[in-house]
Amino acid sequence: MKKILVSEAFPLNRLLFILTTISHYEPSAVFFFSPSEVNFIKHSGGDLFDFLNKKFTIVTLSGTNRKIFNKMKFIFSLPIILARLYLLYDAPFKIAHSELSLLFMSDDQKRPSTFQKLRSLYYLREKECEINALNIPNFDLVVLGHKVYASRLLYNFALSSGVKIVLYGSNNFQILSRSSEILPFLLPTAELTKKFEVSSLRERSAAYWERRLLGDIAYSDAREASQIQVRIDVAYPANVVLLHVFKDSPNFSIDSDRVFNDYFDWMRAVLDIIRRSPERWAIRLHPSSGKWGENQMKVIDALDVSSVIDGSRVILDDHLVSNTYILKHCQRIVTFQGSVVLEAVAMGRRPVCVSCFSDVQRFLDLKLQAASIKDLEKYCLSTVEYWFKPPSDLQIQKAKFLIYLKEVVLSFNVLSKVKLRSRGEEASNDLISEMKLFNEELSKFKHIFWEFLNSSDNQIFPVVEGYE
Repeated sequence: MKKILVSEAFPLNRLLFILTTISHYEPSAVFFFSPSEVNFIKHSGGDLFDFLNKKFTIVTLSGTNRKIFNKMKFIFSLPIILARLYLLYDAPFKIAHSELSLLFMSDDQKRPSTFQKLRSLYYLREKECEINALNIPNFDLVVLGHKVYASRLLYNFALSSGVKIVLYGSNNFQILSRSSEILPFLLPTAELTKKFEVSSLRERSAAYWERRLLGDIAYSDAREASQIQVRIDVAYPANVVLLHVFKDSPNFSIDSDRVFNDYFDWMRAVLDIIRRSPERWAIRLHPSSGKWGENQMKVIDALDVSSVIDGSRVILDDHLVSNTYILKHCQRIVTFQGSVVLEAVAMGRRPVCVSCFSDVQRFLDLKLQAASIKDLEKYCLSTVEYWFKPPSDLQIQKAKFLIYLKEVVLSFNVLSKVKLRSRGEEASNDLISEMKLFNEELSKFKHIFWEFLNSSDNQIFPVVEGYE
């Protein structure tokens, strides 16, 4: 019997794929869910958890044992915790602490307060006690959506215990069984090249891009950003800085070569560069920041962005134009990382970013990343014509292909058909019908995923030719 610990239930469509695949090949598999994930699934759609309970063997774990962990024990252990943080350099713990501290900040703060840092430490120690109580080595598999914030602790604990991990929340499925991990963007470069040679996939990616320009976008944040109506009377600047949700973590891996610690650090450097630039700039707020619980106006006030905003040379773009408008009209597009990097290349622009998966750069054969602050200054202050040779037609075609893989193929949007809203018994029947369709359409995926899951090496779940 396989015992599988499911630590996260987002995104649900990918989790459903994992559960159905494992139960298909291992009918006796038991899935252990934390109470918070059970609540998340129930909140996402009334009858969904009842349906999962009927289809799979699910056990709900108990919550944190308060006898094991309490505030007094935390206070007494604080010197040891601080030693781990600052003297012993426990890297996963240190980065998880930094990420959580950002989340606990209010939007008008520049940096986390001492109390927020202590709160982050308390939460992490509580999570460590939970992990220890779970007895991880007893599980055959741990299913994680991502490995940032507090999940970083479970991820590292499972790896060090020799328990296999499936990561499914980013742009690929990663199957890991040892600490030397593989972190490509979608697939290794050789595999991307092989898939790009399949004419049907290239044609579908080109067709998806054309639909995307008209607003038919699978990725919700990009779709919302493309639907903004133009609300500006003056000419939009040729240079734009696209902001991220500041509290989100840029630390998806421990990257010793990264130029900035986080988005706040990056933005301070960008503001300094804009002050010295004679050209017109727009600072673009993230269109979906409110959806993710961030008041970005307060964040930029805390960063003193108003000191460079004068309404003419530098403007603040809060839903003034759509992302499509920016990609069509701006010559210099500056951001930290993200989907807009590929979107810009697909529109024939060479964006400036400071974090980009190396597989993307190798596949596109296009240098995108500023490797230092000097590079960033050079790309932002020099004339566009001198530094920015536009992408070739082949590079543009490859960028469209990567967007298609990311937003359609590896997002498993076929599962969006599954109803997540409660409509009584009728909804349950619909859900069973949709899951049957889901199993039929993904049958060829299931066998390959199962083989990868049972291999001894780290693997990246591949794109299967012909799937759309």
